[in-house]
Amino acid sequence: MLKFTKFLFFLFILQLATSCQTTTIQKKIVSQPKVEDKTLVKPFVLKWDLEKNFITKLPKEAKKVAKKYCQDRRIILIKLDTNEKLTAKGTFICGK
Repeated sequence: MLKFTKFLFFLFILQLATSCQTTTIQKKIVSQPKVEDKTLVKPFVLKWDLEKNFITKLPKEAKKVAKKYCQDRRIILIKLDTNEKLTAKGTFICGK
């Protein structure tokens, strides 16, 4: 009879320990917020004519087009190509 009560007591403690572990694991899963990375944006390309030897200065029309892509975020130039006809082709992404 004493062995049976020890066995039941051991079984009760084991059940209690495993149930506490599963509830803490479930709480950790629920408490982690889902974070969406908004910095991953496809690059876009703009072309413009160079003005007064300013390579990276965008004309007003090109800035308007870039703001349509980026809304309220910064415009970041990541690649710039120029040619003999004084035209520039820039690849941009939107920053934070």
